[in-house]
Order: sequence, then structure tokens, then C-alpha cells
Amino acid sequence: MTPSPTAGDALERVADVVQSVAVLISAGIPPHAVWAYVAESLPQIRDDRVSRRAIFRARVQEDSEEAAVLVVVRGIAAAEGNTADVIASSASRAPEGVGAAWRALACVWRVAERSGAPVADCLCALADSLRSMAATEREIDVAMAGPQSTVRLISVLPLVSIALGWCLGFDALTVLVTTNLGMVFAALGVALWCIGVGWSRLLIARARAVRPLVGFELDLVAVAAVGEADHRAACAVAHEALSRFGFTVDRGPHDSRDVFDLARRAGIPAHSLLQARAEQGRRRNRHRSRREIAKLEVSLVLPLGLCIMPAFIALGIAPVVLSVFFSTVAELAG
Repeated sequence: MTPSPTAGDALERVADVVQSVAVLISAGIPPHAVWAYVAESLPQIRDDRVSRRAIFRARVQEDSEEAAVLVVVRGIAAAEGNTADVIASSASRAPEGVGAAWRALACVWRVAERSGAPVADCLCALADSLRSMAATEREIDVAMAGPQSTVRLISVLPLVSIALGWCLGFDALTVLVTTNLGMVFAALGVALWCIGVGWSRLLIARARAVRPLVGFELDLVAVAAVGEADHRAACAVAHEALSRFGFTVDRGPHDSRDVFDLARRAGIPAHSLLQARAEQGRRRNRHRSRREIAKLEVSLVLPLGLCIMPAFIALGIAPVVLSVFFSTVAELAG
């Protein structure tokens, strides 16, 4: 069975496309013609039937990241107009995770055109950044596999306990739905089970939450800095692109002032320092995610001990004890 694509896989696919575009542009192919060549290089797009199937999957099944990449590439190749705007428009068809990567490409393309920076070099740098983000996503997916499996396992324990009691000859389900004390245990067990599962999923969601495209603001300022030596001018170009393509302006463009000051004092270009600062932010985000996941492994003990295990007792053990008690009382009364 082929594993389902993850967010890291989707970012890697976008990075591969961006890298291909950069190589073709550096080889002298006009930017507006590059996307047709990239579209032809994807085997899923050569066959119209496969393309239609990919579009259907991308629109109906939003987690089909690979199909979404195909749809965006084909849309860019077929559209006319400003390249950055076309990329952003096509990105609206993709799920949010991949859509943000495509909009980042639109930002880089627009900033490169406005600042006069080499488009191919800027796209290569973006591809490297996306691959770094993809590696972080994969690390998080691997680290989260254990906690997520634990939650799935403990979530079915109460149901397994009922089935186990039935296999052992105890009609625990009848006790739970026909006796007053059994219904109390049933209500208590279901409530604890719901709280435990919801609590566990909330802990996982908090640990899994990462900022999308960490460091991209600095990457974009670095692109602008290739053609704009002034800090204010570079940040203005980056800010305009971020706002135009739906990004919330973060601290990146403002924190770049000290980098420009260092570059000016050292007499070196600022864009390399800005790219290094962006990569440093991604490393910090990766370490922060690892720390949160390590905390999660301990935090999951709370819903397990306070909710899931009591639900297991209320739905599995207590009905068995009540069944034995009621049958014993009936035999003695008889």
C-alpha cells in the first residue's frame, strides 16, 4: 500500500518544481515559457484523463497534496498575465499547507522582478528553504507517530473491554443499558471517554502546531536586498508582496535592520546574512517542535490516567462485576 502524502512530501514536491523552474530560467528559457516545459515533464499531466482525475481529487479530497501540485502547475502553464499573480491565483486550488508554499513562490517572483534580483538564483534559494521546511515537517511527523498511535490505542480500550466481557460470557452491555446502576456507569464511562479523547487530541494539536513557512519573511527581504541596498526600500518591497499574496506580515522584515547594519559595517552584501538568519529561525522552530513533542509524551499520561482508564473501568470492569452480582443474587433468590 502506498503511504498517504504528508505535508513534508507536499513541500518537497513544490520545492522540486521550483528547482526545475530555476534551472530552466538559468538555461535561458523565458520565464513565461518555463511552466509549459515543467508541465510537460510531469507524467501525470501528459495524459488528459489523468489530469482530469487529478483535478477531481484535488477539489474533492483536499488532503490529496500531490494532485494539488499537479493542478497548480497546469493552471500556471495555461494562464496568461503577470506570472506572480498567475501563481497566486492557481495556488487557491491547493490545500492551505501547499497553497502557502505556492503563494511564497509568487512573493519571491514578484520581489525578484521589482528589485531586479536574478529570478533563477532567488528560486533556487526558495527551493532550499522549502526543502528545509519539508525536513522539519517530516521530523515532526516521525516524532508524532508514537503519541498519535498511543491515543488511537487507548481510545478503543473501553470498547474492547465491553467486547472482552462478552467473550468471557458476561453480558456487560445488557447490564449497562437495562439497570439503573449500569446506566450510571455507562453515562460516566462515555463522558470520561469523550473527555479523555478530546483532551488527548487537543494536546496533540497544540504540540503539532508549527508556524508555516518559518523564516520566509527574512528570505523575502534577502531577495529584495539583492537589488535594494537600503533597508527601508528592501522591506517595503517585501512588505508589499506579503500583503498582496495573503501573508500576515511578521517580525521578519523589521528584525532585519540589525542584519543590514552588520552588513554595512562589514562592507558585505546583506542577502547572505539574511538567508542565514532565516535558516537559524527554522532550526529554532525545529528544536522548539521537538521539545513540545517530548513534553507531549508525558502530558498524555494525564488524560490516560484521569479519563481513559476510569472509562475502561466504568464500561468494562464495573458491568462485569455487576453482572456477576446480579446473577448470584438471582441464584440465591431462586
